[in-house]
Amino acid sequence: MRVLHLSLGLPPFRTGGLNRYCADLMQQQVEDGQDVLLLYPGEFSFFTQVRIVRQKDVRFSLYKIINPLPLPLTNGISAPERYMKPCDKEVYRSFLKDVKPDVIHVHTLQGFHKELFEAAKELNLRMVYTTHDYYPFCPLCILLDSNGEQCTGSCPEKCVVCNAGRGLTQKQEYLMQSSVYARLKYSTLFKRIRSSQRKHNAKRAQCTPAPQATADDYQQLFDYYAEMMRCINLIHANSEISLTTYKKVYPEFRYKMVPITHAGLKCKALKNDREKPLDISFLGGMDAFKGVDVLFHALEILDAQGFSDWNLWLYGADFTGLCKDKRYHSMGRFTKENEAEVWKHPNHLLVVPSKWMETFSFVVQEGLANGASVVCSDLVGAQLYLPQENIFRHNDAESLANAIQNYNYNVKICEDAVSMKKHSKAIAEDIYRI
Repeated sequence: MRVLHLSLGLPPFRTGGLNRYCADLMQQQVEDGQDVLLLYPGEFSFFTQVRIVRQKDVRFSLYKIINPLPLPLTNGISAPERYMKPCDKEVYRSFLKDVKPDVIHVHTLQGFHKELFEAAKELNLRMVYTTHDYYPFCPLCILLDSNGEQCTGSCPEKCVVCNAGRGLTQKQEYLMQSSVYARLKYSTLFKRIRSSQRKHNAKRAQCTPAPQATADDYQQLFDYYAEMMRCINLIHANSEISLTTYKKVYPEFRYKMVPITHAGLKCKALKNDREKPLDISFLGGMDAFKGVDVLFHALEILDAQGFSDWNLWLYGADFTGLCKDKRYHSMGRFTKENEAEVWKHPNHLLVVPSKWMETFSFVVQEGLANGASVVCSDLVGAQLYLPQENIFRHNDAESLANAIQNYNYNVKICEDAVSMKKHSKAIAEDIYRI
């Protein structure tokens, strides 16, 4: 089978679960004997015409789009018109005729022109789409409004407020999609620039900037993405959470739910030595939608109830200023280099207190595979691996405190659930061939 993937690019330049999943699936498909190609949005040039160039790669047939549409990533969109610019459809038609894929696996709409999807449909090419986030109907990807409340999506009036003062400028887009940035992304200079930008965005979010776009502008953007999605033959939902959410927006589409995984997971012995103090881990960041404040409140409740023999290990950011006593430990970023340290505890509980409807959450799988117990909010897609007593009401500290005291600590995940080889077979049989 000849499979063309559409994604943001390859790690380490492009990070996050979407890109990791795509890269790992592609690698497994190559090992399975499939012919694998990747098309991704590249840089902008001085010449405005869209073209596709082949890249050197020993693993895959790699292609990039010169002068794609801009990538908002998770920054939001303040100028929707820049994300709908038309192009010559013949560029994509010629490319597809040349590479002749049997199926096109879409991981994101970001950076791709509608004309690519239209050309594929006109050529009767099968297209499938995996629900990594909610970008087709939420420019911020997470379906939370400006008040942190759940949003149904495709609500242009709310988008005006949520995206006011957000989004990248055109100059920032050109820089972050440039070949120079790709080479120097992890340099000290660019790390400082990103850190400064995050602080600037945080300050800007606390004020009420004037909107730069209207509700009609966002409605046109959603209509644009809906036209792209109508070219899709099947939506691959990676959880019941994403399946339910997408069906509300696109009820007429065809769906199939298949949980996902990533490479390198091996199931280890349970770490539930109840004679040891409880080591609680949080692997999110400071963003409000990650829910660390709910965890802090839950621990205060436990202390008040006399349940205080625990340690908290915080990963994903610098939590030093929030550590209340010696039981709190700020561990910085969660990386492959410190992964063994993360899962070393003999009585280990991973808490995933998300306030947004996570389409999946690899960290639940990772915790279970490494022998930790896991509790998560009822908004986490990967809750499908957990019993009810390990799932708590989102944004509810009392419910989380109860889960920490009463969770099932004998939950294991089977090897098949984390096997990329098994998953690749399921994708080929259940998604590509329906």
